[in-house]
Amino acid sequence: MKRNILLGLAGVFTVLTIIAHHSKGCSKEVFLIFFVCAFGSAYFSLKKTI
Repeated sequence: MKRNILLGLAGVFTVLTIIAHHSKGCSKEVFLIFFVCAFGSAYFSLKKTI
């Protein structure tokens, strides 16, 4: 159950990262924060699986 939530968060953050990357009004810092969150949640969900 927890793994599914983490994978869902990773997906949401990935979408937010793509949107932030394509919108001109978004700064690099916000892009990096979303990227780190997406990577971190995906990493932890995969780590728990293995």
